[in-house]
Order: sequence, then C-alpha cells, then structure tokens
Amino acid sequence: MIKDQKERASPSTTVATTSYSYTSTYPATSESVYDMGGNNSYTTTIATTDTSEDKQTIETASSSKESRNEKELTFEDILNNLQSEKQLVETLLQNLTAYCKLVETRVAADASLAKIDRTKLYFYPKKSASHADEISERLQFLNYYASVSSFIISKVQLKVIYDLLSKSSIKSDLTEFLIWCKQACESSTNTNTILNLEEVGEFYSELIKNGLLDVKTMPLVGFEFLQHYFISVNEN
Repeated sequence: MIKDQKERASPSTTVATTSYSYTSTYPATSESVYDMGGNNSYTTTIATTDTSEDKQTIETASSSKESRNEKELTFEDILNNLQSEKQLVETLLQNLTAYCKLVETRVAADASLAKIDRTKLYFYPKKSASHADEISERLQFLNYYASVSSFIISKVQLKVIYDLLSKSSIKSDLTEFLIWCKQACESSTNTNTILNLEEVGEFYSELIKNGLLDVKTMPLVGFEFLQHYFISVNEN
C-alpha cells in the first residue's frame, strides 16, 4: 500500500537527467561507512536536471539578442542602403532629366522664355519654385547625400548632369553646373569626399580636348573651379 501511494505521488513531468560519476579511494577500516564488503572504493552519482521549458527560454533569449544585433543599423548604413538597394542617385538623375525635358518642351513652344531671368522663370503651373531653384535644389541634394554617405560623385554622374545643362535652352544652366562643381570641390576634405578628384580631372580634360568645353567662352566661375581643383589635387 505504501508503495502504491508513492507511485501515485510521483510527478509525471519528464526531466532530462545527466549523470556524472567519480571514484574515490579511502583506506578500509572497521569504522568506515563506505566499506562495503571489503571494497575500499565507492561511486557517487550526481544528477542534474534541465527541464525542456528552461532550455526553450534560454534559446528564445539568445535568438532575441541575435535579432536585435541584426537590426542595429547606423544612420550612414541606412543612407548607404538607399543607394545600394533603391538606386537613389540614379532616381535623382532621372528626375532631373524629366525636368529638363519639360523645360525644352516649354521653351520650344515659347522662345521668349529663354530670355527671362532664371530666378523669375517658372515651368510648373503652380510656380512653387523658380527654374534656378529647381536645378540648384537637385544638385545640392546630390552634394548633401555624398557628404553624409559613402557615395562619391564620379564622372558618370558628372557626364549626365553636364549633358543636360550644357545643352539646355536656358544658357545660364551651364554656369549653374560650373558653380555646383566648384562648391562640391570646395566642400570635399580628406575625411569627407564628395567628388572623385581624379575622375573630375579626367572628365574636364576630355571636355577641353574634344572641344566640348570652350575655354574662350567659359564664364569666370569655370576658371575659379579649375583653379580650386588644381589646388585640391596638389594638397592631396
């Protein structure tokens, strides 16, 4: 009956048991409680339990920590992802291209628009921003993005922008391009590179060599930019 009560009182929870054994030898004496039939060694078994619930809790905590580490992105990481995953720069250039096509369409329909001061010229019906602002804001955003991310403006982007603005019906757009290049070059430092100076040199050398950029008619800001470029190259 006692045996039966013990069996009923025994919990049904299943535990994982790990056994460790070690042997210790003592001199056999008549007073030793470990002396079993003349055997002077004994074996002790230690049992440790680790429930499946505890194991699951540990695994969950570890998984949660790894998940947090994977989600910890810096501000620069996020900005870099905009280019590597979303092609931000290419999208910006496509937007600039679309705007320049709009300008050409409007000027083709009304040639007098080309004679209006760029700061007072509007090509969108709501007149939310002048032509000067439309071009400048896009170029300045590209400079800003290059200054806060690992992206560096190369001659690939320079060529696209130059082709759009040098062929524009608004003649002052070329001057705006040269001003932008000068500002980008001035903002570049050893720790914060906006323009790839080596590729800038290659780009302008090709323009001058092929007669695409006429030095005789180049505005003053163009010479200021080239001067600053040469100084920057010597310093680096």
